[in-house]
Amino acid sequence: LPPTPEMVDGFVADGAPAAFARVIDRLLANPHYGERWGRHWLDLVRYADTNGYEVDGVKPLAWKYRDWVIGALNSDRPYDRFVTEQLAGDEIAGATTESILATGFHRVGPWDAERGASVQKSEVIAELFNELDDMVSTTSQVFLGLTMGCARCHDHKFDPLTARDYYSMVAVFRGLKREHKGRAELARAALPPVQLAGKDLKSQPQGYFFFEPSPTPPVTHLLKRGNPNQPGVEVSAAVPAALVEKQPAFEAADKFTSRRRISLARWIMSEDNPLTRRVIVNRVWQYHFGTGLVRTANDFGVRGSLPTHPELLDWLAGWFGNEAGYSLKKLHRLIMTSRTYATSKRAIPANVEKDVDNLMLSHFPVRRLEVEAIRDSMLAVSGRLNDRLYGAPMYPFIPKDALRSGYNPAGVWKPFNETEASRRTVYSFLKRTLVIPFLETLDFCDTARSADRREVTTVAPQALELFNGEFVNRQSRHFADRIIAEAGPVLGDQLDHGFRLALGRKPTRGERASLLGFLSNESLLLLGEDHRRFERETNGDPAAELAGEITETGLTLWLDAANGVALNNQRQVSRWTSRVGSLVATAHGDPLVTARAIGNRPAINFEGKDWFSLDKSPVTSQQFTIIAVVTDRGAGGQRGSHRNVIGNWDGGRGNSTTSIFLGTTAGSKGGRAIRLTDAFSHREKLAVTKPVSPFVLTGVAEAANVRVFQNGQLLDELKSPLPARKLDTNWTIGRQGTLDSEYWNGLMAELLVWNRALTEAELASAWRHLGSKYKVVNHRKPREPLTVAAARRQALIQVCRVILNLNEFVYTD
Repeated sequence: LPPTPEMVDGFVADGAPAAFARVIDRLLANPHYGERWGRHWLDLVRYADTNGYEVDGVKPLAWKYRDWVIGALNSDRPYDRFVTEQLAGDEIAGATTESILATGFHRVGPWDAERGASVQKSEVIAELFNELDDMVSTTSQVFLGLTMGCARCHDHKFDPLTARDYYSMVAVFRGLKREHKGRAELARAALPPVQLAGKDLKSQPQGYFFFEPSPTPPVTHLLKRGNPNQPGVEVSAAVPAALVEKQPAFEAADKFTSRRRISLARWIMSEDNPLTRRVIVNRVWQYHFGTGLVRTANDFGVRGSLPTHPELLDWLAGWFGNEAGYSLKKLHRLIMTSRTYATSKRAIPANVEKDVDNLMLSHFPVRRLEVEAIRDSMLAVSGRLNDRLYGAPMYPFIPKDALRSGYNPAGVWKPFNETEASRRTVYSFLKRTLVIPFLETLDFCDTARSADRREVTTVAPQALELFNGEFVNRQSRHFADRIIAEAGPVLGDQLDHGFRLALGRKPTRGERASLLGFLSNESLLLLGEDHRRFERETNGDPAAELAGEITETGLTLWLDAANGVALNNQRQVSRWTSRVGSLVATAHGDPLVTARAIGNRPAINFEGKDWFSLDKSPVTSQQFTIIAVVTDRGAGGQRGSHRNVIGNWDGGRGNSTTSIFLGTTAGSKGGRAIRLTDAFSHREKLAVTKPVSPFVLTGVAEAANVRVFQNGQLLDELKSPLPARKLDTNWTIGRQGTLDSEYWNGLMAELLVWNRALTEAELASAWRHLGSKYKVVNHRKPREPLTVAAARRQALIQVCRVILNLNEFVYTD
């Protein structure tokens, strides 16, 4: 992240020769070090929170492995232990829950769940060997820098790796098993095998990993051409023959496991293995300089690149194991306090002529930050970074169009919560078939394979995302608000503070003059433009009322009488299907569609005994928003004459006063009043004006209050949250839950439910859209004209967007 102004001032004031080394020590001791370097490791182990392939189901609790990686790096777990726990954390002496979670390494890759759970035996076997191939390929690439997967069907074409070597490695992992059913998956405790017996598993910590159900794995055969249906000779667990003079002895099985993985892990970390230490020091070098001493970090074979500095690679590997005690933090410190790391980025032309690719590092490579660092840096300078460590994934904002792609992404993606989504990017929920657009545009890795490096591209969509994207625009607003709050109203002070926060320096004289001129001119232009628009609005110019739109973030139910209505042979409505998600409302009674109803648009006609049942709940949160475009023919009547638009009332299951519903009832002075749950009902301020005329009815349950609107006008507000609602009973439309009464009597053209409370801007946009669509008058209070302070803020937001797009911000200096 960009250093804070205080960090910069402290470093500049420390004139001691060891000042930079002290900065490095502080950064290595920072708990966020593990988040930064853990993301590099997650690239290698093909981490994601879903399985991939067509269904792309969620991997429950996979994030616990991610947290283990971060914690292990923070504690500077020696690399030999770091490797061993991931390969065989259940087989080590003194195994713990933490070491069991480490074996999630084997499990976080892609898996064809649909094929792996198939009733066809051949497909189950094929997927089993695909999964074993994933383990062998990942283990060999990550720890050994070998492409053993190329020997699955035949001997490796280039490296001295045979098909027998490959299947000998398969034999190491052959005993591992997964649970195929979700409940059994989640019920498996993350405990060492020796501790599982006699435990109350429900009270034990859980994780996401393979296990060995038997210490005697199935026999492994060398498969001809990799075909499971053509088994050849039997093979035993072994390491690649070309790497050893004599095969290491594999331990005998104990009563719990085969002990094969712990044997492999010990050989991988043994001094007899020439690859492991060279592979990891090369990776660390690559992450610091952009390119490794061996440029193909996952391939140290014949087709890989030769090391540019072989003696340095050998020396680093020996120093790392013998003097640093496998401490990654000591390796970082060694590299970062070197003269090579302190080299200037300024290239000397004569050197460039001799070494175009800068393999000799005559100058420091110019590198763009990875997308995670760019996103996290923007959050840091905007003041919105949530630095909470560890925990379940967060869900960044995804545009509604993206959530329509793939296999039911909207059913997986949780509603946007800005505080949670402002955590570091390493905590993002990673769905293999739906990469977050901001991440994908800026070269996020391919989670289907071990990614030893990030591609760095420069394409037009990156400029569009960084300058017009929702995330950058939101952080620009927060950045501007932070500057105003901390620097005060003077424009020059604001510029100085903004530059120091983002770039660690003040603007140059030319930058300052140019941006001050822009701020002044843009503020005046915004004031003039707003004044003209405000004049049109107050004079009733219909062109000034924008059409608005419906936000689909968190939208779980969208019923529109013009879409998704299925009729039976009697032309009665049989089903009403949501425009978003997969919810379906099944008709009861004989509701009809009136073609030209509200605003000359279709509406469902409820005549007092018609209703719909929903197949799933549209609300799973205590915060929600419901909007309906309706008419109510039940005007007048006796008090208690209730009519329900939507709700989940179910007295038989104990959900009456704790249910959610939106509807109307008779007012004490005649007419109708709005009901929004039993905790917010019979309030005289809720009187509906002209209910027989079309109106937009809105109920919003927020974290701190509850509000009800008619046609955008606030009718009443409860300045406290609703008591906890029970959400697990069935939902109905047009009837009060399971009661054979309290039916809606009137038209219903559109019904929308969000699994969150909409913002003021989102509500206003929805009301504009529905008001224009159905010709319903919007009585929302007119806005105030733009002030000078607001105009200056808007201009500053544009400057902040420019700062966040500077090369100086997204490239390491």
